[in-house]
Amino acid sequence: MRELAQGREKRDISTSLSSSSSLSSLSPSLRYYNREIETDLSLHKGASDGNHRMLQQLLSKGYNVNSIDQEGATALMHCVLLSGGVQLACADLLIRKGANIDQQAIDGSTALHSASVVGLVSFIQLLLMNGC
Repeated sequence: MRELAQGREKRDISTSLSSSSSLSSLSPSLRYYNREIETDLSLHKGASDGNHRMLQQLLSKGYNVNSIDQEGATALMHCVLLSGGVQLACADLLIRKGANIDQQAIDGSTALHSASVVGLVSFIQLLLMNGC
């Protein structure tokens, strides 16, 4: 029964998405669901691991530098949050490839907020030098 209800909910959401002329007219939960199903988290994994080469390869294949995970965090945010502050080169690459440095996660935080809370001065400087 639960699976049936979930299936019906997915169809209802898909119908709403396809019949809506603008995502901005949808409720935030529907916009989030739509983003979630379109997101591949490989870029986030590369950013979290500090795998510069992986990031370069994924970005050259056309991966969206601003894709979000289920918390609304971008790969740039993962560089700050999960790297312990050692992934500055990865953050720089993402910024050069067009990462939105002002993107907010679901909780409203940005990469700058996270870097400030943790005290990552090098990340703060990088973000500020790039217009944050």
